[in-house]
Amino acid sequence: MAEPICRGLHEVKGFYAVIFRRTSKQVTEPGALWDQAGKIYPHVGGTAHVGSLEYRFASGARIAFRHIQHEEDKHNYAGSEICYLGFDELYLFTESQFTFLLSRNRSVCGVAPYVRATSNPHPGWLRTFIAPWVDDEFQGERAASGEIRHQVRIKGKIQWVPKGTPQAKSVTFMPAKLKDNPTLIEGDPTYEATLHSLLPIEQERLLHGNWATLSEGLVYPEALDPAYGCLVESEGLRGGVPDEGGMDFGLTAPFVALWGYTDYDDVMWFTGERHVRGVTIPEHSKRLPDCDASGNVSGAIEWHADPAGAQEIAQLRALGHDVKPCVHVPTRGATGETKSPKRSGIDVVRHRMRTGRLRIVRTACPNLVRELGMYINDPDKPDSEEPLKEHDHAPDAMRYRCVGHDRRSYGEPYIPPESDEAKKARETKEASDKLADIARKKALDESRERSIFDDERWGR
Repeated sequence: MAEPICRGLHEVKGFYAVIFRRTSKQVTEPGALWDQAGKIYPHVGGTAHVGSLEYRFASGARIAFRHIQHEEDKHNYAGSEICYLGFDELYLFTESQFTFLLSRNRSVCGVAPYVRATSNPHPGWLRTFIAPWVDDEFQGERAASGEIRHQVRIKGKIQWVPKGTPQAKSVTFMPAKLKDNPTLIEGDPTYEATLHSLLPIEQERLLHGNWATLSEGLVYPEALDPAYGCLVESEGLRGGVPDEGGMDFGLTAPFVALWGYTDYDDVMWFTGERHVRGVTIPEHSKRLPDCDASGNVSGAIEWHADPAGAQEIAQLRALGHDVKPCVHVPTRGATGETKSPKRSGIDVVRHRMRTGRLRIVRTACPNLVRELGMYINDPDKPDSEEPLKEHDHAPDAMRYRCVGHDRRSYGEPYIPPESDEAKKARETKEASDKLADIARKKALDESRERSIFDDERWGR
């Protein structure tokens, strides 16, 4: 809001700026844009015109406040020339509203047209628009805060291109957290406490800046819930030496290694991670914590790895690492059904989380924290509780470590794999029991029917 004033653009004849919110109420409610403008523009000669929600300056410059609630409202600005486009909470707008208004970003006042926006990077089109800064799975070199990148649209899709590419538009993004806004903290010292009182998903987003977090269907909802204390900022005074870890293999997909230790209270700590794609096993080996700067592997960490990665396990063993395939033992559910190995492993992890025996150092394992907020059950299979195979690399590595450590001591009854003969016998017995239940129900119904018609009152 103050940006054009800081640049002195309010003194430029013909300068016209429009700052948008999605609804009119978001412009005029107490403490919103119109109220904030009244604290700035009158001090530099601006005159408020309440009816049109704009400030006018002696130079002829104008700064207006508008809304664009419905999709078709964007066409109200067809033919407009807006030198400065501003968007407050850009994620609330649709992509087509934003891109259409970009076509109105033009002027002959002598100031190069430009756009500014504030927003939280919610999942959706906006995350794609600023992917080099916020998407950890962006296929390319990540961008630093404030770094200028260039993009074009080809067949409707964003392509990131070198500077100087014809028709390219420049884009930049500067992330910030509460600690980066000391003025807000000084003005409202209770605001941080307010953020700590939010529900887990919103707390993870607004307080910790983890905007990849989804709101429903999380495989591990306990991980983000402060009530279980899974995410911590540091180890405190109870630090330990890493002696155990989990691995999930990948080349085009990420290779993930998570490591830590289990303390005397049986609390499993995750204190470090390697989350890298496009690198071979020998290169990963050199970056693991049980390998020193000279390339000597101590074998001091027991790794529980993806059992499907037999070749990778063999390579790591040949290099001196103590790596074992993590074998999930099937379990019975409450109603006697056999759970899938993956589901059984997830239950092992959640049992630790629910009993306060799993801790993740947030700053040391940022990719694990991010993926825990995106790893969801398949919405197309609500009855199976089968996780969607996306954003699962770090959670899988966590599961391998937990299962490898806990599978012999976990309280839920483990069962050996069922043989063909045993399965056939069980199914025969279940069918026989079902027929017997049907026969008993039929006999009971017939008995009740006879008792009704035997009543002497029916003969009267």
